[in-house]
Amino acid sequence: MKAGENSVLRNRRGQRFTLIELLVVIAIIAILAAMLLPALQQARERAKSTTCINNQKNIGNAATMYQNDFNGYMPGINNGYLKWACHPGCASKNMFPFIQFLHLYIPYDLVWNTAAGNYTLPKGNVAQCPSDMLRNSKYSFHHWSYAQSYYCNWRQPLGSPQMQKPSKMRQPSQYIWSTEMWVYTADSQSLSFSVNTYPFNIASDLTKYRIDFRHNGGANSLFMDVHVGTNTEAQFFNTAGKYTYNVKP
Repeated sequence: MKAGENSVLRNRRGQRFTLIELLVVIAIIAILAAMLLPALQQARERAKSTTCINNQKNIGNAATMYQNDFNGYMPGINNGYLKWACHPGCASKNMFPFIQFLHLYIPYDLVWNTAAGNYTLPKGNVAQCPSDMLRNSKYSFHHWSYAQSYYCNWRQPLGSPQMQKPSKMRQPSQYIWSTEMWVYTADSQSLSFSVNTYPFNIASDLTKYRIDFRHNGGANSLFMDVHVGTNTEAQFFNTAGKYTYNVKP
């Protein structure tokens, strides 16, 4: 019996991995994981980009309803201190047109923003891009990720660029209404873009940056005809004259 037992033990010892063999296997697994990780990250980002595109399509559908109700005009922007008087006689509770538009046409219940002293959108709304990691993880009340063209605003004083109706534009599919906003190092958020901002024009400082190419080098944009497209920085670069909206587009 002892001889048989020793034989079994020897066989078992012979089947064991040595330390070097284990290290080789671990190294191979690490190399394969390193090769697959970028592909997995890109696939994850593509999924987030798809969600972002679907969000913007939903906003575009709501904008179409808005145009039907407001004589063909697009909703106003989310910047410029141009707020709707949603509570008569109480300016501190007013909100930007874009926020009120989503509130009425998606619709969303509003959330009181103590820090800013007005109402805002709840977390997880369609204006919040899943790849907008800074805003999604840091801010407690800036739950939107898209900037609108500054010249698509509701005010029309003499001498200011006028908002254009998409139905009156010769090529509404070539003009962006809303796109991915960029957060600069001062922890402020860009809520609109214009001819003075990068990449439409050369930026003199970080506050002039507006578009975030967060989706594998691309930015998803909602155009004036409410279709959604993905553009690179090179496609936007130095197109300032196109986005003044003060001439017949």
